[in-house]
Amino acid sequence: MVFLLSNPKLKKITQYFSKVLILSDLIAFLYLITMADQKPLFKTPYNIRDVSALFAIVAFVLVIAAIFGNNLFGIFQESVNFG
Repeated sequence: MVFLLSNPKLKKITQYFSKVLILSDLIAFLYLITMADQKPLFKTPYNIRDVSALFAIVAFVLVIAAIFGNNLFGIFQESVNFG
């Protein structure tokens, strides 16, 4: 709470919320505090090898899932009489 009172902008906000404490205002206040300290999502320190490896793993899993799903659908079509 000491940090909140040392910042003049946050001090005004906390005084406002101490007068009118509505749930939606509290959610907005918490969102303001938590979003101020976050780093940008797409920043350059990601290693291209790590990203490439993760992409290859996901692509491999998707190809295996597609083949497996296609085979299961073929078995389903052969076992059910559609008409």
